[in-house]
Amino acid sequence: MVNESEQDPKRVLLEILRDSSAPLSGETLGAALGISRVAVHKHVRTLREYGYRIESEHRGYRIEETEIPLLTSWEFAERENITVLRETASTMDKAHSLESGPRQEDFIVAALRQTRGRGRRERTWMSPEGGLWVTRVIHPKGSALRIQRYVMAAAAGLVRLLRDRYGIPANVKWPNDVLVGGKKIAGVLGEAEISGDLIHYAALGLGVNANNGPADGTVSMKALLGREVDRSTLLKEWIGTMDILTSSEDFRLDGTPRWWNSLMTGKGEKAAYFVDSLKISGTVVGADGLGRLRLRGSDGSVRRIGAGDIE
Repeated sequence: MVNESEQDPKRVLLEILRDSSAPLSGETLGAALGISRVAVHKHVRTLREYGYRIESEHRGYRIEETEIPLLTSWEFAERENITVLRETASTMDKAHSLESGPRQEDFIVAALRQTRGRGRRERTWMSPEGGLWVTRVIHPKGSALRIQRYVMAAAAGLVRLLRDRYGIPANVKWPNDVLVGGKKIAGVLGEAEISGDLIHYAALGLGVNANNGPADGTVSMKALLGREVDRSTLLKEWIGTMDILTSSEDFRLDGTPRWWNSLMTGKGEKAAYFVDSLKISGTVVGADGLGRLRLRGSDGSVRRIGAGDIE
């Protein structure tokens, strides 16, 4: 399993401290965990590095809960297969390296901070502490032509969650941005390994401006809500909304993705897209079943664009 935190003494240590109303000595904790007092101290030090408020006094250790739950591996059940790193270059790169082994199960890698987060076309994605930076690896075993539908589902699932759970009027912008009032609050990146004409696995990267200070031209959930959000809950709810969407009949069908187009911004507006050096202009109609943008020209014809940059 990717997340082995159920066997990690730090998980059990947290449970014991949370269940106790009195401070517990290193000897007591060590006996309960079957480890030495020195090992207890090392685990406490690691937990503190992740943000846990574990106080030391003459009677022992006690934990002071934070108002907002922390985003750590130990806040998730082992079956959820979620690993949270303090820092990594890119959760997408980390996920690919983990998938390269014999593992054939879905898993998630998150990080408190990315040093080389990336978006489409290798663009840099600022990933400071406070945001939700995560890559989800799934094994849909469907046609390689449908990979973009999973990327769209990741974005649409987040939009539904932001609207229904947090009251944030978000929309999707083709191909992979989530906007609020024209400002970017999140983005999705999809990569896949193809075997023949089938998807071997898909890696879906999600970056959300949650509690971090957003860059110019962007916005965060904290700024919109006036409070910090629980990123652990946000992550679990995003997984849930995406799974509901991908298991729906609308998603399984190959036709026009109504679940995406109903959330899409810019429909009916004139736009120009650059595909390499070619400029294509027209009125935005929506997306087709393969995730391509449908653009109606002045002559009434509709062109489909697989990727491009908007002007």
